[in-house]
Amino acid sequence: MRRAIRFGATLLIFGLLEGTDYLQAAPTGLGWFEDFKREVGSTIASPTFQRFEVTCLATYVAGFFLVNLRRAATPTGAKQRVNWNREVLSNILLGVFCAAVVLHSFLNSSFNRNYTDAIVVLVGIVIGQAVLLAKRVQPDAEQAMRVQEDILNVLTILLSVSVLIRPEWWEKFPYHGQTRWQGPWWNPNHFGLLMGAGVTLATGQGLRQWSKVLETQERNLQILSSMRLGFYATAGVLMSVGLLKSYSRGAWAGAALGMLYLVSQWLREAVQKWKSGCEVCPHEIMHRRFRPSLLVAVAICSLLTIGYWSFRHTKHLPVRRAFSVGNVNDFSGQRRLVAYEGAMQLMSSKPWFGFGWDAPKIVYDQLYRPNKLDEGKAIELNDFFMIGMTLGVPAMGCFLGYICLSLWPRSRFEEANKMASWALKDANKLRAISRAAVIVFVVGFWLDRGLFWMALTVPFWVLLELGSLSASNGES
Repeated sequence: MRRAIRFGATLLIFGLLEGTDYLQAAPTGLGWFEDFKREVGSTIASPTFQRFEVTCLATYVAGFFLVNLRRAATPTGAKQRVNWNREVLSNILLGVFCAAVVLHSFLNSSFNRNYTDAIVVLVGIVIGQAVLLAKRVQPDAEQAMRVQEDILNVLTILLSVSVLIRPEWWEKFPYHGQTRWQGPWWNPNHFGLLMGAGVTLATGQGLRQWSKVLETQERNLQILSSMRLGFYATAGVLMSVGLLKSYSRGAWAGAALGMLYLVSQWLREAVQKWKSGCEVCPHEIMHRRFRPSLLVAVAICSLLTIGYWSFRHTKHLPVRRAFSVGNVNDFSGQRRLVAYEGAMQLMSSKPWFGFGWDAPKIVYDQLYRPNKLDEGKAIELNDFFMIGMTLGVPAMGCFLGYICLSLWPRSRFEEANKMASWALKDANKLRAISRAAVIVFVVGFWLDRGLFWMALTVPFWVLLELGSLSASNGES
């Protein structure tokens, strides 16, 4: 009963966060309610109220930072003794990044700047840390695993249902006569990125349930796992259609890399199981000459190369869209390259502290934008460069470093417990699924603006924390 209530509350909270675009733009037909929404929106957008929001969120971030540092700096178990240095470093990197976000909201001389981006990022960080704390406080590994499983299921349900929402009043984005799907979000690229993450979550959960069907001997558990497998298969098909119809190349690339990581993790586990029962094959040969991830990567690169030269002039729209990346006349690619050059010029002019919130686009428009670009909005198409231009290169480095440490594939503790309990193995699978979805977001954030949108930053930070090694507290 408690789990059902917790699941319902999580579904409601994540539903509201993921539906911010839809709730703001959806016409209700009620004049008084539309006036109320406009009044609330103008109040929230005022600089004074935004600074108050930043102050409240900074307080939460400081509290989580102190809790994490205290936990990481006092190793008590085997896992903590092995990994506490890395956890301290990751918390320091996140703390420095958050400090840059907050300080730039108060130290700018212009009082009329918009700090919505800072608020959105801080909300994502706070929710991610809250989810991580909720998992850590569970009394045992099984309860912690259920918390993570429920959150992944909530995201899978919401993203699969969003495929069926296609409001007619959204602005349309056509591609060669076909309307790109965008779901309850205003941008098809955002929709595609969320669909890519959803496909990765559904595939990983489906593989996990398939393993349970094969490994368990109890009839009831087999039936339950088979029903769950059917649900994940249905959700995966729905989101795959949405991903295809979004015509978002960045989302396709992110989904491909996320699936590659996911498949490599499952193949590595299969090879480990086979190796444990095979006495003839030595460890070094298996480890150095038969790495599944390398084989899968080589196979995919070969298929992509053959596909490009075979189908680059095809009239099939999804294939044509995918291979248009290699077209030297592609306007979108040219615009991004010019914008990347401008972003690096901006970062080189103010490398340490950046230009502050809401300033890079204005400076780029006035000083760096070439005449062949009709607007300076292209400068915002890379979230990592946006962080470097806004907060400075050190803050960008801290953000990238925190992502890398959170996605660290394995630790000595995990290697030492490969043959440990079923609960620990299942928890490692859940973390691998979360990491695969984070990879989708990381690729998407490089190619389009998403980190500063509530519907994308919340699942990104939540999955980043659930996929990190620090989320394994209590699973030993």
